[in-house]
Amino acid sequence: MQDIFHVIVVEDDVSLGAVIAARLRPLDLKVTVLRDGTDAVRRIQQETPDMLVLDLSVPGVNGLEIAETIHNSVSIDCEVILYTGCDVEALERRAAIAGIRILQKTPGSLFTLQTEISRRCQKRDCSKIAPL
Repeated sequence: MQDIFHVIVVEDDVSLGAVIAARLRPLDLKVTVLRDGTDAVRRIQQETPDMLVLDLSVPGVNGLEIAETIHNSVSIDCEVILYTGCDVEALERRAAIAGIRILQKTPGSLFTLQTEISRRCQKRDCSKIAPL
């Protein structure tokens, strides 16, 4: 039996987290939505997901700090997408060092996010995800 591709979404906006999860479930992914950065770090240390979708401004540890922690960890290997409504210009250099793609939240960006996750999942392990 093959493993299911696991995506952890860290989003403090309950409604947006639910919408993102709903957009990802048709891709045959296991989706976990967490609302706090500190809880997310604990969870990731216990169970490494295949991918993280991080809102920048979540309570506790922010999304960029979570991504940097993962980037600097030898034991955690997962794809990271930072998804934010903030101005990305100021973050791009810091994010690039940690190998993070930043997606800007816009009215049409949920489809962009879904497409990016599908593309990365397929690139990482084709056997775990259905094509978009």
